[in-house]
Amino acid sequence: MHKNKAIQILKSLSPEEFKRFRKFIESPYFNTSKSVIQLFKYIDKYYPAFEDKALDIKSAVKKLNKNGGATEGSIRNTLSDLNLLLRKFLSIEHYNSNDFAMKHAEVASLFLKRLLPMYEKESAAYFEKYGEINNFHEPYMHETLLLCNARIANAFGKANVKGDIEAFVKQSEIAALTALDYIFHTRLLKEDNKFSHNVEYPDMCSALFDALDVEKFLSYAEKNSPKFYNIVAMEYYVTNMHLNRDFEASHQKLKKLFSEHIHTGEQKNSYWGSFIASLTNVLMNKINFNSTHKEIPFYASEILYPYDFYLKHKLYHHMSSWFLIREFTNIIYIAFIAEKPEWIKKFILEYSVELKDDEKEEGVNFGRGIYNYMTGKYEEALSNFSSVKNPFQNMLIKMKKVIILCHYELKNYETALSNCDALIMLLSRKFGDMPAKQWEIEEIKLFRKFFKVMLSPEPDAMREFERELSIAKPRASYFVIKLVRRIGK
Repeated sequence: MHKNKAIQILKSLSPEEFKRFRKFIESPYFNTSKSVIQLFKYIDKYYPAFEDKALDIKSAVKKLNKNGGATEGSIRNTLSDLNLLLRKFLSIEHYNSNDFAMKHAEVASLFLKRLLPMYEKESAAYFEKYGEINNFHEPYMHETLLLCNARIANAFGKANVKGDIEAFVKQSEIAALTALDYIFHTRLLKEDNKFSHNVEYPDMCSALFDALDVEKFLSYAEKNSPKFYNIVAMEYYVTNMHLNRDFEASHQKLKKLFSEHIHTGEQKNSYWGSFIASLTNVLMNKINFNSTHKEIPFYASEILYPYDFYLKHKLYHHMSSWFLIREFTNIIYIAFIAEKPEWIKKFILEYSVELKDDEKEEGVNFGRGIYNYMTGKYEEALSNFSSVKNPFQNMLIKMKKVIILCHYELKNYETALSNCDALIMLLSRKFGDMPAKQWEIEEIKLFRKFFKVMLSPEPDAMREFERELSIAKPRASYFVIKLVRRIGK
């Protein structure tokens, strides 16, 4: 019984959900089976683990067979009925958690029942609360579109199309936003799947994206619906940047739009948090895969510009009441790539206090390690990093890279070499054969080769390494920049 589907669902319920489910199956509106109630009363004492050995079919038969009739077959049938009721309960719980979904159902039902005076009153109340669409990701966009359709049908029914032109405009805008959301998203998804997993497939949305004259469409939108234009244009330019299409032009247009609209109040902080995360991802991809050595610090600095807004308005709180250490250390590492040590110092002083108490020391030591490395205090940086006791994996990888750089600057080439070997093993375990991540392994292998050259007694070893480096033309990265600068001296 422990692996039964109904038991698995019951195990997933929170205590409050479990209490509500008890009321649910006791309601004759949802359940008329006394057998289900009796079985539930038998098994609910095993909540939440449901791991007791006594919880089995035979024990249930014995317990429930006082009045006769209970068999192993009937218990299995009752478990199936319980499973169906649990699924219905989960659906209702999900539905009830969204006020807009409930309100949509109410308004739509009044319309379908042709209770038009009540429908029009409640429809107006719905649109007053959920009528404004401010971004691609409004959770109530689908319900609002459906109620626009109802408003249009009502206008036709009353032969008064001119009386509700707003419904036609909203329907058109929301339908376009929904379509463009899917088109932009699936175009990026296709690109990511091709790059990361070497997978290609027919994609109608991607074909439509490639065929559209989006700039012409945006020109129309800017003249006729500035708010709609702002929503679509920002997402379009991020998509273009992600695809590395007209990257610089799209980036400049996006910066202008961002500067103009971050203070208008049209968007919620949660939107700006998600948008800045998306923009950061695009610029990091540019840094990692499509930048020259000189461009890397520039594009990292471009990430810090929206982060100034992000930090000032505490948008990191949209995910947690604390400043998450993952985000804290990622921001420090971006500033490290941007070559902004004083920015890092100020950031640590102002925002480390918002880390969880048991993560403050870890975050501060990581940040100080980066700062001390950047200001030439390599021994202090190594001491800081040695005080980070429980780094999560991505934090550990970033830290190990800078530790290698510290030993490089201190000319501890043997130690640096052993650290390279350890990091290559870690990266190989983490990424395996993922094509998109092989560059990270290759850049450490390149550094390892450099340290072997530095330890080699062969007089021509460095000249040969320089020749190989010029032929290979490795992908630009902060690590490779160090090699290029070192060899260029």
